[in-house]
Amino acid sequence: MGELEVRELRSGEESLWLGFDAEGEPDPRVEHDATAGRPSEPEKLTEFRRLFEERSSRDARSFLVALTGARVAGRLKGLFLSDKLYFVQELHCAEGLPCSVVEDALASFLGDSFSRDGIGILSWERTKSAEINAALERAGFEIEKKKAFVARALKGDLPRPGTRFAFRTLAEAGKDDFLRVMTEAAAGDPFEDMAVRQPEDDFRELTAAAGDRFDPASWMLAQVDGDVVGVVLPQEFSGSDREGTLFYVAVLPAFRGRGYGRALHASGLSMLAERGVTRYVGSTDTRNGPMLKVFEANGCPRTGTQLFYRPPAR
Repeated sequence: MGELEVRELRSGEESLWLGFDAEGEPDPRVEHDATAGRPSEPEKLTEFRRLFEERSSRDARSFLVALTGARVAGRLKGLFLSDKLYFVQELHCAEGLPCSVVEDALASFLGDSFSRDGIGILSWERTKSAEINAALERAGFEIEKKKAFVARALKGDLPRPGTRFAFRTLAEAGKDDFLRVMTEAAAGDPFEDMAVRQPEDDFRELTAAAGDRFDPASWMLAQVDGDVVGVVLPQEFSGSDREGTLFYVAVLPAFRGRGYGRALHASGLSMLAERGVTRYVGSTDTRNGPMLKVFEANGCPRTGTQLFYRPPAR
């Protein structure tokens, strides 16, 4: 193998990317069934050009190629989940080449580039992500935190809160009061760096993540005997009528240790179900023992673990 050049895919080179499929891994977007109608080469090219234009217009690092001469030795496709978080969707090496060398070259390109811009990488702790994770770690990326994911169906008997809350919506409380309570609820959280947290930025990120499903009448402050004790943010996923989550569940420091966390989480599950959501997905830092116990108590088994890599220091 000759010298490797790693760079971003350029406009007009879309067929170069797709041509790699004949030499390496099958195109993951195409159903390979000889008895079924498959997209023609022009159709695949048109589809990929649309995806390439959409993602590369935001950041050209969404599509990387490793070249040896005129041949594509490997490719890496990623998705920017935010300006500071990137998800590696695929990392492939051409057949017959030393894959660890090709993968390391692609991962090192990300390491050099992302270290300048402070961009982290999201991955999963699972078998099919093992090669990606190994290449990232060889390139100097380090795991900053892990998140445990859970899920449960929202049908049949849901967990009972056991506490009678009075709820006040974001629409009723107003943004300023709502942000004040959320900021107070986050105080003392060992998994949040309050020195760098900006409540306005957090709120903006949450509403952006909610997208067209954001409804200020659906995010709640919880009260007991007139005192605000916590906050719960039930949220349907944008683009889905059946799946949702709780963006945030927290109890104010003065009211912790009374079982309100489990009760708030159970209340949030019921709110999602009342809106027609049939499946809940949740997550928390793997070190957050109290929240993991809440998940267990409310019948939400663990389904996987996300890894958050910080970029290497250069």
